[in-house]
Amino acid sequence: MFLHRLADVPVITIAKVRGRARGGGNELGRARAIEAIAGADDFDAVLAERYGWINRALPDAELDDFVDRLARRIAGFPPEGVRAAKRAINDLTLADPAHVRSDAATFQGLIALPETRERLEYLADRGLQKPGEVEHDLGKAVAEFRHRRP
Repeated sequence: MFLHRLADVPVITIAKVRGRARGGGNELGRARAIEAIAGADDFDAVLAERYGWINRALPDAELDDFVDRLARRIAGFPPEGVRAAKRAINDLTLADPAHVRSDAATFQGLIALPETRERLEYLADRGLQKPGEVEHDLGKAVAEFRHRRP
């Protein structure tokens, strides 16, 4: 629900990502959704841009200037016009809150499964959600878990 609430805020939000983005909040096409979710792999910025998951992939040296320019440009427009544009886009593209809640409930149910807990413990022991190799290449770490099982 956080992403739904964030989408409902009457101002434009800009995310500047250095490093990994793993698909949370993306509107995926069916085939891509199956690949990304069931395959549990990481995608580089160029492919994420091609899939439409991010607006653009930029070299690190250009990222800060681009985001600054975009934020200043949007801030220079009349606020009511920006709010109206965001509302119109939300009306056409934002999932119904009931669907978001249903997806969150499914996720919570999956997290509670013993198999999921075992996998999370395996990954946590190796550095999940800490700076390092596992976070840098989570897709590889997930595959290593699969390969270690009989």
